[in-house]
Amino acid sequence: MGWDPLVRFILPDGLFDYFEMSDFQPGDSVVHIYLEELNITPIEYHDDKLESKGFYEEIKMHDYPL
Repeated sequence: MGWDPLVRFILPDGLFDYFEMSDFQPGDSVVHIYLEELNITPIEYHDDKLESKGFYEEIKMHDYPL
């Protein structure tokens, strides 16, 4: 069994509508979950002309509440 069902249970609902898990690295006392944004336009903005401004650097969340 993969880690995907567990990660989907822990992270907020709707997150995987716009992101996919690209990597998962469990450790002894830490878990690294890597998400990549999907290149999709939400339906409510489908007719608008959108322009990408790029992405921020990756962030680390410490003590994510379960």
